[in-house]
Amino acid sequence: MPLSLGPEVLTVAQHGEADRLAVAAGVSIEALMEAAGRAVADAILQRYTPRPVIVLCGPGNNGGDGFVAARLLREAGWSVRVAELGESAGVAAEMRAKWGAASETVSPQCLAGAELAVDALFGAGLSRPLEGAAEATVRAIAEQHLACVAVDVPSGLAGDTGVPLGLSARADLTVTFFRKKPAHLIYPGRKFCGEVVVADIGTPASVVGQLGVDTWENGPGLWSLPEPAAETHKYGRGHALVVSGGPLDTGAARLAAEGALRVGAGLVTIGGPPDSLPVLAAHVTEILLARLDSADDVARLLGERRRNVALIGPGNGVGARTADAVLAALRTGAKCVLDADALTSFADRRDQLLQALRPGTVITPHDGEFARLFPEAAKLGTRLARARAAAAESDAIVVLKGADTAVAHPSGRAVINTNAPPTSATAGSGDVLAGFIAGLRAQGMGAFEAAAAAVWLHGEAAQRVGPGLIASDLHRVVPRVLASVPRQATPAVAPLPPRIEVRDLAARHLMAVAGRAAKADLPKKIPPLFDQVYEVVRRESVPNLGVNVILYLSGPVPEFSMEAGVEVAAPFTGRGAIRGVETPAGPAVVASHWGAYAGLPAAHAALHAWCKRQGHAITGLNWEVYGHWSDDPADLKTEVCYQRK
Repeated sequence: MPLSLGPEVLTVAQHGEADRLAVAAGVSIEALMEAAGRAVADAILQRYTPRPVIVLCGPGNNGGDGFVAARLLREAGWSVRVAELGESAGVAAEMRAKWGAASETVSPQCLAGAELAVDALFGAGLSRPLEGAAEATVRAIAEQHLACVAVDVPSGLAGDTGVPLGLSARADLTVTFFRKKPAHLIYPGRKFCGEVVVADIGTPASVVGQLGVDTWENGPGLWSLPEPAAETHKYGRGHALVVSGGPLDTGAARLAAEGALRVGAGLVTIGGPPDSLPVLAAHVTEILLARLDSADDVARLLGERRRNVALIGPGNGVGARTADAVLAALRTGAKCVLDADALTSFADRRDQLLQALRPGTVITPHDGEFARLFPEAAKLGTRLARARAAAAESDAIVVLKGADTAVAHPSGRAVINTNAPPTSATAGSGDVLAGFIAGLRAQGMGAFEAAAAAVWLHGEAAQRVGPGLIASDLHRVVPRVLASVPRQATPAVAPLPPRIEVRDLAARHLMAVAGRAAKADLPKKIPPLFDQVYEVVRRESVPNLGVNVILYLSGPVPEFSMEAGVEVAAPFTGRGAIRGVETPAGPAVVASHWGAYAGLPAAHAALHAWCKRQGHAITGLNWEVYGHWSDDPADLKTEVCYQRK
């Protein structure tokens, strides 16, 4: 049975490199092609009853896969014919010889009498439009409404973008190999692929770590949901502030607040103008209410009652009042989720917003809002490319909403979400999504992981509701979705920050110089800091050094203090855990610590002892940005990721 394999999404070039690495590891091209053709034949046998089949084979490896599938279907007793386009070469020619039967020429006429076409003409690497006999035959398949199974991707579809290069085949089923490509997941390509089956053809899974993967298909394997400890309390699960609009515009804030509460935030407050509070009070029970007259009140509320997340935008109205609230929230250092009106309010002053955004901020635009904020990125072809460009420009996590929602990190990492049904396109749905993100952020999830998890939970909840969905159904159903997500110690594949190679590093931390700088000065301040660290390394002849760089955000002024390899004599003030994790770059060790920074050395010492027992050298560089300090240890979490050699 073909398997749905790992969540990594590989480009055409990465697939080519995977094949090369597989061959270097001892897997022959012949074995890969034989397995690919068998996967195609098996997928057909499992889904169709016997019927006349025409297999359209191109001159390359895709055609070789087609010849293998044709041979195996014939051996299973099916009526099979093969039509060729051009002359096969290399291993594909060997597979053609094993077919051992006369072939026809690809043309519309070769379809006569067939009830199923297998499109093995061209794979994902096609770079020009179909033409001649290939184009005419693909057009005839569509005109005759002939069932079609594609090998790798439908011919005519660009594998990296999912954009038809001209005319493209439309498949009912696409069988691809090892991992999916972008064309299988993003629109419009997804419409052309039909059902997608990913088959294991013998490529060693270990090659994934050598491919520089930066894209994943979203799902629970990429993140772990917060798991409250037995002794936790409501403040330990975070406190989100949702900003509301006026009395006639409270519905969006209520949807968002209820979403944040349902995904596990310990407390949620809706802050609104005085005339909105009676309306809000008539509709909510578990949610706190607070008066919010001005932007100053946003900052005040975020400084009280351990509120650590601000969600601004849903139903807030477009204008200076909303923009001022956004800027005030960003200045406090609280985690921020910006949606809807919070984004549109900066349409004519986008530079002001981009300069104010802090690392870890999540913005959740739909296409219209996105085009106003990122006019150049909006010109790019796919949602994935647009989200990536915007994340790099803004230094924020971008959730570009749509049928193929993309979540992008400034580093270039991205996930593509595929589980949202069309019924989720309904009024208020985006408000609930923003609330889910805020609720997960309140509980300490990283911004990228929280955004990805929230998008998936949102889609899964919509699937469970089915037809007739309205937005308020989503937060009511999400508890059942949360209960169904497997609780795992670590994600199977964690999209961690990219590894930065400084030098060979090992288990030692050392004191370095601390400095203070505004955000704009960090590029100038950080290199000298590292120079001093490395000077100590050279002076002490330390062959390897584990470096942990922390940027502490202090106070309402965006000023940072920097420390590397902090060593403090103060007692351990929190709790921690050490675990192993499989990442796209290979196995890693993660040390998690909750509490004030004084406890970091104890957590690191435990990590070093654990690694020593396991026989692991430690490499890697981790960056953390802390914001919104409070007296609640649960607000302060460090995850230090070390790559194993």
